[in-house]
Amino acid sequence: MSAPNNRVNVGIGVLILNTKNELLLGKRKAAHGDGTWGPPGGKLDFGEDFKECMVREVKEEVGINLEREDPRIIDVQNDIFPQEGKHFVSLIAHVALTKDQEAQLVEPHKCAEWKWFRENDLPNPLFQPVEKFFSHKSLWNVAKR
Repeated sequence: MSAPNNRVNVGIGVLILNTKNELLLGKRKAAHGDGTWGPPGGKLDFGEDFKECMVREVKEEVGINLEREDPRIIDVQNDIFPQEGKHFVSLIAHVALTKDQEAQLVEPHKCAEWKWFRENDLPNPLFQPVEKFFSHKSLWNVAKR
């Protein structure tokens, strides 16, 4: 177990649905949640608003441009990762792409692969904030087109 840094970070995960209603998830590596499947996202930078963070992180991690999309926050969670000594307030956001874009493996040192999944075929294990979200909500109900 890592020593806690006594700091709470703000993280944003962006649940992206393509025009086929498939969810984009990546297999995390070399970070907390190693080996789990989670959405693109990351830490909120000082002075950055939520949409700026979502647009930046998604572009950095998968090469998808959300500039003309309308991501919105759909859940807020308190996530503690005791094994890594990390504590996050996690904002779960959603965006439905108006035009499909190819997900690219831009940061292979952080993610092994990106894949699109149907609602009834989600991979396991899911990243803790995503698992918590799906335990009490359905993205597909929240994101009715």
